[in-house]
Amino acid sequence: MDRDKISLRQLLAVLFAALLSPMIQLLPGHTVEFAGRAAFLAPLAALPGALALMWAYGRCLEDAPGGMAQALTRAFGRWTGKGLTALYFAGGAVLLGLNARWAAFRFLATSYGNGPLPFFIVVLLGLAVWLGLGKRSAFARAGTVFSFALGAALVLTLLFALPQVHPEALLPVWTADVPGVLRGGGAVLSLLGYGVFAAFCAPGVSRRRGDRGRLFRWAVFFCGLLTLFQVVCIGGFGANLVQRMDTPYFMAVKGIGVEGGFQRLESLVIALWVFADLALLGLLLFACRSMLGHLAGSAWGGKRGCWVTAAIGAAVALVWAPDAFQLAAWMRNGVAWGLTILGWITPILTALVLRVKKAKKGVDKGSGG
Repeated sequence: MDRDKISLRQLLAVLFAALLSPMIQLLPGHTVEFAGRAAFLAPLAALPGALALMWAYGRCLEDAPGGMAQALTRAFGRWTGKGLTALYFAGGAVLLGLNARWAAFRFLATSYGNGPLPFFIVVLLGLAVWLGLGKRSAFARAGTVFSFALGAALVLTLLFALPQVHPEALLPVWTADVPGVLRGGGAVLSLLGYGVFAAFCAPGVSRRRGDRGRLFRWAVFFCGLLTLFQVVCIGGFGANLVQRMDTPYFMAVKGIGVEGGFQRLESLVIALWVFADLALLGLLLFACRSMLGHLAGSAWGGKRGCWVTAAIGAAVALVWAPDAFQLAAWMRNGVAWGLTILGWITPILTALVLRVKKAKKGVDKGSGG
């Protein structure tokens, strides 16, 4: 019996912390490209899609307690399911390397301009492997602490930054802006696509009553927080300036301070965001471990799988991935489309197929009786 169990609440806390790493680099710039100043509405436009995704996860976990890999197998058959799981593993290992390199570029841009890039990549991956070699429950507890610290810092800094928002930078919004807002909502859904890797960790999640409602509440909270994030960043700098910034949120934090209390708050926030990077890299490592265990046997679902994933990620981060500008373009285009397909469309399609199969099975039982 597997005693290394975590709760869905802990898994969602880890996912929240993990999503904050790509969020500050993708948003609001990625949505502003499509919707201009109306991009602050993009997370609200994404909410129906986010709720549909949470429904899909709830359905998959209900019909396949073994997690997303088992759900794929039950929905599409053994070999197709294994093929899709192998595709997710390859994608997860590549994302591990790309996100490690992207985070290292952020360190150089915000704090250590003359530092050696490979050093930061190796340190980040080393810390992630240290987490990934441990127990799932230990990582979940650490991720919960990361989530609380990051969430508190994000909410407080956004509230302090609200007085810097200029309404004219956000309004008016016209009906002509609706297509752009919807496209911006798609960009938000691609960010939520990272959640599929949390679904692959579901074999270690203990089930409790009310889990489906918890999924829906998490989606509403996250999209609401993203809306506040967009309002502060776009309203503080304007859509045109936001597009030329690497991390508008860190620039917004620079203007926060209390005379006689605290100054230079951005240094603390920048340092704190390392927790988000570690949560994301750790989540990818645990997800890939789980996938390898499903594909190649339980022996590969532990430390051996962690080392294999880390080796692929290190090769991607140190050898294959491009410079900062090209990498940002990759993450906003090819990677975003991949996450939309594999992280949003595929889970919903899987859940629909499982539901149809379950309904058909009930009909067959009824006719047979």
